[in-house]
Amino acid sequence: MMGPGRPAWVVLAVVVPITIGAAALLHSVIETPLIARRWQPVRLAQGTFALTAVTVLALLLAYPTSTPTGEVAADLRAVADPVTTEDRASAGESNEGPVSPPAEVAGATKSPTSTTTTTICIPQLPPTQSQTTLSPSRGGFDPDTVAQIGDPGWPTCDSQIDVMVVGDSTGRGMANGLVALQDPNLRVWDRTILGCSLGDEDCGDWRQEWAPHVDGIDPDVVLLYTNPVVDLKGIDDAEFLSAEGAAQRESILREAAQLLSRNGAALVFVAPPVPRSPEGLFFCNGRRSNTQCDADWVDAWIASVEKVALESGSPVLNVRAYVDELPDDRAARPDGMHFAGDALKEAAHWSRSIYALSVLKQREQQIEDAKEAFSSN
Repeated sequence: MMGPGRPAWVVLAVVVPITIGAAALLHSVIETPLIARRWQPVRLAQGTFALTAVTVLALLLAYPTSTPTGEVAADLRAVADPVTTEDRASAGESNEGPVSPPAEVAGATKSPTSTTTTTICIPQLPPTQSQTTLSPSRGGFDPDTVAQIGDPGWPTCDSQIDVMVVGDSTGRGMANGLVALQDPNLRVWDRTILGCSLGDEDCGDWRQEWAPHVDGIDPDVVLLYTNPVVDLKGIDDAEFLSAEGAAQRESILREAAQLLSRNGAALVFVAPPVPRSPEGLFFCNGRRSNTQCDADWVDAWIASVEKVALESGSPVLNVRAYVDELPDDRAARPDGMHFAGDALKEAAHWSRSIYALSVLKQREQQIEDAKEAFSSN
């Protein structure tokens, strides 16, 4: 009852008096008679039985049936990569399939590996994605919300937007939420790694992991969705709230922005919310202060993100403000960290417009750059 998340004054006010009182009672009723050899076998037997019963009951009530990490690992389904027209033809599959309601008709089929052909193209929902659903919250962490999703399949149209998501498990959740929307105009490429994004030192090098996906997928939009990273990869981290720590974060975020957008993709940053106590403290080693569960640390991280986003002209998806407007309860974030069930789908729906807008803004900037280059020549 007095575990992580309780204010220190509550723990002191409750635990200290009960501990001293219980110790005094134990000494008076049990220890003193035993030392003086005044105990009676019947009373000793009764006391032993009562103590054993209380201990067993406490263990049964306190023993967890699962842990957040165990539940995450139990069901991490991968999102299959999109299947191109050539891939389907080589597999002997028909291009016919369930057609979604007609969307914008485009003139060219878009595929990074297939030959571009002029056709009438109607964006269609991949069969693999049409089967993606979010299960309702089971009263705890829902592993379906961070299940790895397969890449989109089905021939694609110029009107469709390829969104590549990189980051940690919170990014994985958003990728699942976007797929659950079953929007035929969005194709989601999940390149998140649970527990990793820009760090920590035990993770792989994000530069080497993201670069081939940026080049191979050539996405329209990259969503960098991660919690505050307190151990940046390849850096001797300074104090998080220090000026040096801020400079390190900004340098890494700039490098990540350049890598993710080097082929012309629009980039969307995320301002993450604070994990909700006490459940979310599991992800911060049970500590609220001086961790990514510390509101001051989250504020410092968001300040760095917003500064780099402003420099690069990229939008920031303010998930923290979104959560502040919600009843942030166990139904929305069962484990205090990840959205689940309907709340995840609603969060994805709320974020959906930013991808098309970021692509439009990026293309407008490219046009302006081209005009300037033409004028200078």
